Amino acid sequence: MNNPEPAADQPTVRLIQILRTYCTGLRPDGLADLTATVKEGRYPWLRAELAAAIRSADTAAWWDDAIGRPAEPFNPRTDDERRAEQSQLWRALFGTP
Repeated sequence: MNNPEPAADQPTVRLIQILRTYCTGLRPDGLADLTATVKEGRYPWLRAELAAAIRSADTAAWWDDAIGRPAEPFNPRTDDERRAEQSQLWRALFGTP
């Protein structure tokens, strides 16, 4: 499957698609499904692409779009909250910080 390279500070289209499919709201059932799928060997590119996207300078530009916006639109996520959510996702998928 052809996956054109995104801008250096943006995640790939396929990564966003996976996050939207499994991780909306960081629901435990979605995280469990994605974790099981990764352990089965699907999405072998996920670890590297997620790591690169999380390390990007501006995760705010894509994170809310990928996993859903906060319930209160006038109370956006802080950088610390976003990093905590990303850490939660990483630990759920790969078990390491």
